Parts: sequence; structure tokens; C-alpha cells
Amino acid sequence: MAVRLTTPKNIYDKLVAGVGVTGTFWQATQPVSGTFWQATQPVSAVNLDIRDLTSASDSVTSYPKRGTAFGYAQFTITTSATQIAWVDTTKLAVIVVNNSTQTVYLGDASVTTSDGLPLAPGASYSNDVYTGTMYARVAAGTADVRVHEYYEL
Repeated sequence: MAVRLTTPKNIYDKLVAGVGVTGTFWQATQPVSGTFWQATQPVSAVNLDIRDLTSASDSVTSYPKRGTAFGYAQFTITTSATQIAWVDTTKLAVIVVNNSTQTVYLGDASVTTSDGLPLAPGASYSNDVYTGTMYARVAAGTADVRVHEYYEL
């Protein structure tokens, strides 16, 4: 059937009357059946006050832990590795302050100026994970280093 559409009125008449369409078509929305889980699950809480931990059903751990004791010391660091912290499993943190005009290098017993962690003059280093020994050295001369260690007794 040839349709001649020459005026808006003819177009309107043909659209209202309908134009037959044939072929294979896919629905824009496909029917689905089965069990489905939402990507985001709805959650609700009534009178939830996060400050009221007595009503929580789970235990709560507070971090960071607070030390109940600390030790401190002054070290004169030379070109040989000098031990500045010792192994202690109750150690919570160590703070190292370079109180000199020399760069200090931190590491293990074999620390060198090439592989040590450089601590610039006046800078500090803190660690609340490692509980082992720590050494320091300088490239030349000496340096004044202050160390504080915090413990849980």
C-alpha cells in the first residue's frame, strides 16, 4: 500500500488510523521471574544514638591505646649504627627527634646512609606499629637524638 503524505492533515489522519508494522520486536522491558536481591538493601533504625554504646550489641574497642608508662633517652649518634630503641611487645609507640644539625638515618643494625630512613635536622619520626629494635647513624660527625617510647603496662 503506497501512502502519499503531503500535508500535516494527511500525516495526522494516517497516524490516527494506524500504520501496520511487521517483523520481530523486543520489548524495552523484559519480564523476569525468580528470586532477586537488591544491590542496596534497605536499613532502618529507630532512635539510634551512636553515643549510647550501652545499647550496642557488639563490643567496642577504642584506638589508639593510651600508654601507661614511657621511657625517654638522649643518644649521641656517630657514623656507626647506634641502637636507640629495644624490642618490647608492650611498646605502643616510639618517637625519635633529631635535635641536631646533621641528617640522621634510621633503620636496623645494618643501617647505612644509603638505605636508612633520613631524618632531617629538627624533624621527628613516630611509629605506633613496630615493636622491635631501631638503630641510627650519621654520614659524618655526631648528632643529638631524643627518643620517647610509650608502653602499656
